[in-house]
Amino acid sequence: MVSSGLKAAGYQYVNIDGCWAEQNRTADGKLEASHTRFPSGIKALAGYVHDRGLKLGIYTSAGTLTCQKVLGDGRELAGTGVMTPGLPARQLAADLSGVRVLDLVVTDCGDGTDSDHADWADATITC
Repeated sequence: MVSSGLKAAGYQYVNIDGCWAEQNRTADGKLEASHTRFPSGIKALAGYVHDRGLKLGIYTSAGTLTCQKVLGDGRELAGTGVMTPGLPARQLAADLSGVRVLDLVVTDCGDGTDSDHADWADATITC
């Protein structure tokens, strides 16, 4: 962000979105950063970000499962199935021929926790 000029343009936050934590909490119930994604831990990452004059934010939710679905005119055309922290992103493809209303939906996968979150990164419709 610094070398690209974003900081100079007024941007000041680096926000980490979902799936930053290990799937299971520590024995004493605390969230713990993914050992794979952040081998030096969040404290080291925060120090790196702060040393560059930026601020660090972390998103979390109560949910541990998400399911993403592509709906066309209310019908499911494609879905990820159950996603848990640590799984790689899944690419979805759907035939949208004749579809008039397209919905990109995130559900709780039936676990009853409605605070789930997912990103539709680089969503593209190709004709």
